[in-house]
Amino acid sequence: MIFQQSNVEMTASTKNYYIFCIAFIMLFYGVSVGINVTSFALFLHQMGLPKSQIGNVVAMELVGNLLIAPLFTKLCEKYGLFLIILVSLIVRNISIVAFPLAPTIPMNMLYMLTFGIGGFCLFAGIQYWGTSLLTDGTRTTMLALMNVAFRTGIALGVGFLFVKADKISISAFQTSALFASVIILPAFFIRESMPILNPKTRYTPPSKIIKYSIIAILCILVSNYVLTALNNFAIIYAIESNVEYRTALLINIYMVVGNLLFTIPIGFVLDRFKNKIPALIFTLIVMCIFVILIPFVINNHYLTIAIFTTISTGIGTIFVIGMSIVSAKFKQNNLATVNTIILIMNAVGGFAGVSTTGAAIEYWGNQGMIISVSVLILFFLLFIIYSLNNDE
Repeated sequence: MIFQQSNVEMTASTKNYYIFCIAFIMLFYGVSVGINVTSFALFLHQMGLPKSQIGNVVAMELVGNLLIAPLFTKLCEKYGLFLIILVSLIVRNISIVAFPLAPTIPMNMLYMLTFGIGGFCLFAGIQYWGTSLLTDGTRTTMLALMNVAFRTGIALGVGFLFVKADKISISAFQTSALFASVIILPAFFIRESMPILNPKTRYTPPSKIIKYSIIAILCILVSNYVLTALNNFAIIYAIESNVEYRTALLINIYMVVGNLLFTIPIGFVLDRFKNKIPALIFTLIVMCIFVILIPFVINNHYLTIAIFTTISTGIGTIFVIGMSIVSAKFKQNNLATVNTIILIMNAVGGFAGVSTTGAAIEYWGNQGMIISVSVLILFFLLFIIYSLNNDE
């Protein structure tokens, strides 16, 4: 494989060391993602583009994801994971830097498309790399570590974006590309830990992959649905519930803090149990109750902290349980394939979280956010219980 060393024999402790390095990579990549979370849409808004057109441009990222996803595993087989990560990083960074310089809207759409292609392959490669190193006993803890590192990076990126300036400038896009570029150096030095895919490996049919991992896939969809719904609408919900503006702005900080403080310890506890479905059911019950409680506690500052910190912890827990189930069931080429499916569902969950919750708010008013999130959690909970009864 080009630029990629052959696999080496690794002990469990060596694998954990590499996962710590990958968590460091995900931290820096998360900063880049955090800067870009709102920068594309805000830049277009500053240019006076109508909201409908902004949506069309930003949606091209998802189109790019869907176009490249079916090819990801085959590309890794042919060219090696390191080269795919390197080329994807270059494509993504060129798209980011060129976006604010585009002379026309169709060019902006083209750059968003290539940004989606490069970003998907880059993150899918890093995610697959990390999950391929997981071992029993520390599986969920290490997944939680990578998730927390990535979410911390996103929080830092968003913070940088709004501390830097009131308006999105070209330098913000350049800074995003710079933070993403940092990851290639540690990736190069530990590339021997990257999995090498055998092109002759027999694949599990996609239909069976989805059947065997449907609960895990839904975990990813539901967690990102709830995350994006609350990140985008919880502050608005609080303001319209007569919460003081500055206090309402702290809600997203509570969401970050919950993920930072509690996801890794919970992952450590979950590693002590082979069957994680009871923990998933308990988490969903607690989240559903706490979401329903939001209207009753939103004007109490301390209870609001407890509510959103707990919900945030639940989101992280659902995500790592889903990824843990997948990494325990699938290996090598099949793991790369199911990771691709999961990232698509993650993107779909995020898109659905914003669009469906926005529509619910239009229909039911301010409480539409509560209805949207709690109903989804409840249906997922009922699906799991139904699945368990059928298995019996």
